Amino acid sequence: MTFASTPLSPSTPTAPTMKLPSIKLETFSGDVESWPRFGEQFQSSVDTNHSVSQINKHVFLRGYLQGEPKHLVDGVAVTADTCEETKRILNAKYGDKNRIIQAHLDYLEDLKPIRSATPELLYTTYVECSRRLQALRALGENIDSYGRILAPKILRAFPDDICQRWIIHTKRFLKGT
Repeated sequence: MTFASTPLSPSTPTAPTMKLPSIKLETFSGDVESWPRFGEQFQSSVDTNHSVSQINKHVFLRGYLQGEPKHLVDGVAVTADTCEETKRILNAKYGDKNRIIQAHLDYLEDLKPIRSATPELLYTTYVECSRRLQALRALGENIDSYGRILAPKILRAFPDDICQRWIIHTKRFLKGT
């Protein structure tokens, strides 16, 4: 099917064009642990922006989805009326707080010992553990209640000499306070 081209006459009204704001968000590809961050970024920069129409919000949302989440909502038409439906589908799949908490706990419980203790690998492991503990705190979890379970699992990821020095440092620090 081809569309006939009809020239616009001076009396033909044209719809005003609007330049969409430039918004940079990380794409969401289905990692349940990153859903809260993605959802918060979308909410604060797009969803609560009253100058962006509902249809454009839907376009923005769909534009930042990749992989499974994109396929999950591919059957939903991109209209102003279906934006809320798309958000509901995504929240139902990725927004379960207990599932997010469990994903962070699973990572921490399954840490493997570092075999080649390069400074970069030690730092990366430390940062990843800290990030996940912060995420648990942000989700309202009292991470102190996991201390007896998680602390040994996290510590076993690091070489023994580093753990021993950390324990000595911690004892000295606690003695001084």
